[in-house]
Amino acid sequence: MEFYVVLNIIASTSLFLLFKFFTKRNIDTRLAIVINYLTASFCAFIYLNKPIIHNEPEHVIISAVLGLLFVSVFWLMARTAQTAGIAVSSISSKMSMIIPVMAGIMLYNEQLGLIKALGMLLGLAAVYMSSIGSNQAIKVNRGIPFAIMLFLGAGMIDTAIKFIQHSYGNRMEINHISLLIFLFAGLWGIFFFLAGRFTILKLNLLHTVLGGLVLGVVNYISIIALLKALEMPGTDSGAIFGLINISVVLLSSLLAWMIFGEKFNLQKKIGLGLAIISIAALSWSV
Repeated sequence: MEFYVVLNIIASTSLFLLFKFFTKRNIDTRLAIVINYLTASFCAFIYLNKPIIHNEPEHVIISAVLGLLFVSVFWLMARTAQTAGIAVSSISSKMSMIIPVMAGIMLYNEQLGLIKALGMLLGLAAVYMSSIGSNQAIKVNRGIPFAIMLFLGAGMIDTAIKFIQHSYGNRMEINHISLLIFLFAGLWGIFFFLAGRFTILKLNLLHTVLGGLVLGVVNYISIIALLKALEMPGTDSGAIFGLINISVVLLSSLLAWMIFGEKFNLQKKIGLGLAIISIAALSWSV
């Protein structure tokens, strides 16, 4: 389980770094997201080796709905970062861990012990404090609607992944549904991209295609690693989600300092300290 948790943390952190890199390379985020999901569906097809075609309409319906949710949340991540800043995007997506944790307690009778509760509370504080260590975090007015939708959407995705893990415990079925979700996300993305307005002259096509391919591989790894971590016997989804989300914030902050030269103010230092304590508490409760 530890290997897949670490793999998911690395891949999830890479997604945030890639989105920030896109803005510096004049990469069209919308088209990159479309290529990303088509690439992820191809990776799922290769990994599945022998695709199992189900005639059950339930699989198709679930995959179509989740595909729409996946591509919408990815777009919201980019839109929130553009209108309110990367910090607010990070706050919205990572504080959404409350939703799958509460779903695990209410739907799957998972226990909320004192240590886990303390770890979750400290984690929320850590995510907030470490994220406000940016001047962009003050400029949130235009991005508030996107941030709220991102919060809800990211929480729904994590909850949906938990639902898939519980409802389709067979590994081949999970991989098959993952393939359908990525494929539908790509198709939805193509529809929205063609339906929207885009200026082909401003599009750095080569960088956009390459960025979308890399994003797709990393995105696929993050999802599969999470599914495999959750399917381990005795796994507590609440602690896993909390541990991953807080670790992503911590690692993202460190890499932002190392790669992009971002400075740490007092709030960010306090947030990182709280994150370390929270990770220890959540790791103890797993």
